[in-house]
Amino acid sequence: MLPPEFNFKNKNANFDLLVNLDITSLYNFSDCVYMVKIQEELNHIQDYYYIQKRRFGERFEMQVEVEEEEIYEYYIPKLTLQPLVENAVKHGLRPKGGAGTIEIDVVRTESTLEITVMDDGVGISPENLKELRVQLLGKEVEAETDSGQHVGIGLKNVMDLIRMKYGMDYGIVIDSYEGMGTIVKMRLPLLEEEENEDVESVTGR
Repeated sequence: MLPPEFNFKNKNANFDLLVNLDITSLYNFSDCVYMVKIQEELNHIQDYYYIQKRRFGERFEMQVEVEEEEIYEYYIPKLTLQPLVENAVKHGLRPKGGAGTIEIDVVRTESTLEITVMDDGVGISPENLKELRVQLLGKEVEAETDSGQHVGIGLKNVMDLIRMKYGMDYGIVIDSYEGMGTIVKMRLPLLEEEENEDVESVTGR
């Protein structure tokens, strides 16, 4: 089935769209690669960003800052970054209804890799933020909190995967300010070589 945004009158736009959809599908559903370099994961996020702009006419920009060139060569579990960006788009910027920005910062310390995804969307109230943190750290993820605030299953899966593979010193944390935006930080060990251990897709697809 063709995507709903397919335009029979604009062949160039259709080709561009389908190529990017195909690239994203191949990245998402590959069963043979479980660890990827930071460069590959960021390339995928650029594809995701481009598709969101084309499909939904999103009026937002994305900025990526990587502290050092060497960081691009470190490995992370595949598809751990996309759920963070999806969360910013769906729960931060779209409800805002206007222009917005997502910033991705990647830095390293002596032994860790830290990836921060920030948006200037609607933010989360203190009460809802407390509920979200409980769900994120809990064993189960409900469809939504009592206040109606959703936690993406992909975000919870990222947390569980990181904790399971690398221990309680790693994972993700959420900070947010209502009416100002949300900050999600992901902490991983520095991995200079690809791990052989299989890792299930964190998006649940």
